[in-house]
Amino acid sequence: MANALPNTIPVPRQLDIKTYDFDETGFTNPLMHTIGTIQVDGEKVGTDLLLFFLDSMTSVFEAQSHTQMCLVNADRTRRVAFEPLTKTFEIRPADNCLANAAGVSTNRPGAFFRSALDDGTRVLAFMREIRGHEWEVHMHSEITRVFGNVIRDIAVSILAILLLSALAGMLVWRALRPVVQAAVEQASQIARSTEELRLAYQVFEHTHESIVICDPSFNIIRANPAFIDIAGISSKALKRKNLRDFLDTARGNHQIPEHVHKQLIAENAWQGEVWLKMPDQSTFPNLLTLSPVRNSDGKISQLVLTFSDITERVNAEKQMIRLAHYDKLTGLPNRASLETHLEQAIEQARQDNGRFALMFLDLDKFKPVNDTYGHQAGDEVLRIVAKRLKHCMRSSDVVGRRGGDEFVVITGAMYRLKTGGRNAVAYA
Repeated sequence: MANALPNTIPVPRQLDIKTYDFDETGFTNPLMHTIGTIQVDGEKVGTDLLLFFLDSMTSVFEAQSHTQMCLVNADRTRRVAFEPLTKTFEIRPADNCLANAAGVSTNRPGAFFRSALDDGTRVLAFMREIRGHEWEVHMHSEITRVFGNVIRDIAVSILAILLLSALAGMLVWRALRPVVQAAVEQASQIARSTEELRLAYQVFEHTHESIVICDPSFNIIRANPAFIDIAGISSKALKRKNLRDFLDTARGNHQIPEHVHKQLIAENAWQGEVWLKMPDQSTFPNLLTLSPVRNSDGKISQLVLTFSDITERVNAEKQMIRLAHYDKLTGLPNRASLETHLEQAIEQARQDNGRFALMFLDLDKFKPVNDTYGHQAGDEVLRIVAKRLKHCMRSSDVVGRRGGDEFVVITGAMYRLKTGGRNAVAYA
């Protein structure tokens, strides 16, 4: 390193910290330098310039997150900063030191002072001059941490006293040991329970699914923000409501909450589809999972209801059913659906000893339409024909499309009319 330093280095008056410009490798990390006099026979013949890396100060600067230390020069224009990512020291402006930002002078009586950081955290700070050198040490720590350590030291001292007392009498120690063990175990259990409660609260508050806690009569005790948004009222007003007020009993499982208790007793859970009502009276489907909370006697004291929005699933099921039973082009029942309707019509006629009509229709000269005007025009013709056929028939009649230009009509029940000795068939 000595060969890389500049040829001319000003001799410092005393201990100082600064960087040097290497000839080839650029600036060095901050170096601490001092001088020593070289004497021969009592006469000064030269000066030794000693340079030290600051690595030995790493452990001092690697303080905890609640503590910060600054090493600044006397005029507070430079400070030595430790970069934890690169594990190196740097020379930076001193504006981040608390004493410098607060305008505290070294001439101020008393080395300690209280202040607050930008985020409002109150800290206890002190500053010291490094005597004989033009540098100062500034340090601050959170007040809660400082006094927390004091409380910890007091607790440690009390524990030491208890241990010394235990050495003085084994009987006292044997009497206290079960109590201490029970207290430690209880404290650990309380800490675990507190953490579990905190996690449960976070899930309850931030989950996208609606969660409601009710009494056994389905009176709402508490609801999470997701359900409050659906209800459109405040959480305070929600506590006076019953769950029935938010269910569309005309849709979904209308037995809620009348017969749900039987299944809770038998299986300790219930799940089914319900429809929740929005403030504008619109509804949407949900998968409701209901879990009971029992008291020490095994009786149900609360009910936890979780609502999962299944609108997309319901719409997808409807679309799948429609694609499976209806013609995509005309919207009429397709071949599979027509077979089902035909079986039902035959069975109904057999039971009633009645009759129905089955008609097959196709379009004449439909192929030239496709060939001349294209399939798009042909599709439009099929849609118009389907619409007109459906308009001409009764609501009890079924109009379907077998494929291509072929249509089928299955009429409802028909009856006989006697006219001059002849039988005539008419619509019922």
